[in-house]
Amino acid sequence: MAGNAPAGHLIAELYVEAADTGNIGNNIENIGWITLVLSILLIFAAVTLIHNTIRLALYANRFVIKNQELVGASWGFITRPYIRRGILNGLWSALLAIAVLIALLNWAQHQIPELEDLEDLNGALAIFVGLIALGVLLSGLSTWAVVNKFLRMRVDDLY
Repeated sequence: MAGNAPAGHLIAELYVEAADTGNIGNNIENIGWITLVLSILLIFAAVTLIHNTIRLALYANRFVIKNQELVGASWGFITRPYIRRGILNGLWSALLAIAVLIALLNWAQHQIPELEDLEDLNGALAIFVGLIALGVLLSGLSTWAVVNKFLRMRVDDLY
């Protein structure tokens, strides 16, 4: 006989209720879908905010853009410096976001040392490259769209 069981008493039967893992799996799946939907909404809000900020920043230059066109400058000549500045702004924004992410990761690892075991350098590098590409692409395309919008407008519509 094992343990503290009194002599003469044997365990004849043991009943263990099975865990309901299907319910836990469904809850995790639902949380994943909710997180995906919220992420898409937040990305849409961020892209809209970035585009509107660029549009407002270039709104002050709408007369300069139109005057350059009226004196004979090509659309490419007019848009090139604005797009270059937009790409540079996107690059600086991405680098700032990367710095903030690195600082947050370091802080989290100091708070919870076990997170160092989960560190994935390739995954982090892919996220950082994606941030740079997305920042440059989003800012550059948005700037191009706004400058071309002002170039397509008639002079009377600028007021």
